[in-house]
Amino acid sequence: MVHLVSLSKAMSSKLFLTTSTILLLSVFLSSIDQIKIVSHLFQTKKLSASDKHIIPIVDAVGPESFAFDPHGGGPYTGVSDGRIIKWLQNEQQWIGFAVTSLHRDGCEGSHDHEQMEHICGRPLGLQFDQRSGHLYIADAYMGLAVVGPEGGLATKVATEAQGIPFGFTNGLDIDQRSGVVYFTDSSWRYRRRNYISVIVSGDKTGRLMKYDPKSKETTVLLENLTYPNGVALSKDGDFILFADTTNCKILRLWLKSSKSGIVEDFAHLRISDNIRRNLKESFGLQFM
Repeated sequence: MVHLVSLSKAMSSKLFLTTSTILLLSVFLSSIDQIKIVSHLFQTKKLSASDKHIIPIVDAVGPESFAFDPHGGGPYTGVSDGRIIKWLQNEQQWIGFAVTSLHRDGCEGSHDHEQMEHICGRPLGLQFDQRSGHLYIADAYMGLAVVGPEGGLATKVATEAQGIPFGFTNGLDIDQRSGVVYFTDSSWRYRRRNYISVIVSGDKTGRLMKYDPKSKETTVLLENLTYPNGVALSKDGDFILFADTTNCKILRLWLKSSKSGIVEDFAHLRISDNIRRNLKESFGLQFM
């Protein structure tokens, strides 16, 4: 059975990513019924040779989320050593684009940096503001950060909400009309390296938040969540989907209309990670 997965769990020194994984486009879902049969689609979906493009990642492990800049450049992805790297299609190579921590001693190398993540950073969710070209980064340890189109050292823009520091900043999406960033803190009790404990303990300290770049304010939209993970905003911004990893569900929070503020089950799946929306209002899922 083929799943959209993080290949870092299967390989240690060199990772091979197909465009179906990078773009989360091999199966896109536009209704609850379609989402419910996603496993069947994954099992029967056959990709032709023209659909596949293998991109090797050398000297790095742990690609998580993927993003493309306003010019179509990339993909960009965050890896275990704290870097965000960029794929140069014309040169067929990855280059370093940004980091979330200034402290880089001992961070490089093609091995998992789990014990160094709190120092090196661990970029997870990525998304470009298509108007400004700024890349927003949900770093598991450094919080919500942003870096300009030229890359370099990212600037932290939010590290706590309501006086409680983020413990495990994870997924994000951006409202491209307003620039507001929606993101999750999977747990303020456990760190990313202890993600299994988040699931096993039934931890309910996760939060869904939004950051407004204009006011510089961070607002908690939902709290007491069980492992909120990937985030995807609807095309017109009337609702947001986010993964409840512990309970194997996708939840929907209505942001507008008469349902504003209501949370409802959107789909029941296996353990979900990232979510992406395409231009046709369909959602792609990445499983853990």
